[in-house]
Amino acid sequence: LNLLNNSYDAVISSPSAWVNLQVDNTDKKIRILISNSGPLIPEEIQEKIMHPFFTTKPPGQGTGLGLSIAKGIIENHGGSLSLLLDQPHTTFQIEIPVFKS
Repeated sequence: LNLLNNSYDAVISSPSAWVNLQVDNTDKKIRILISNSGPLIPEEIQEKIMHPFFTTKPPGQGTGLGLSIAKGIIENHGGSLSLLLDQPHTTFQIEIPVFKS
């Protein structure tokens, strides 16, 4: 939800706004890609964006906890959250292992 909210915030003022959610499923993992038409994340902050309390939003509009909490939850389930740097648009990838009973 935090990733979707961030995508919405990134495109809200764009005349050609879009957010894309793609889900792929294999026997071993689920891969979720969330991308948007907003500006790319500047290179100088790419490594900081998932640190607790880091935010680019104005005071009162963001706590800087969304991505770090999402990353922690995903990793606690054996998965990973990453910013894909080889994409033409801002794209985050979530990978979660599939457990079969």
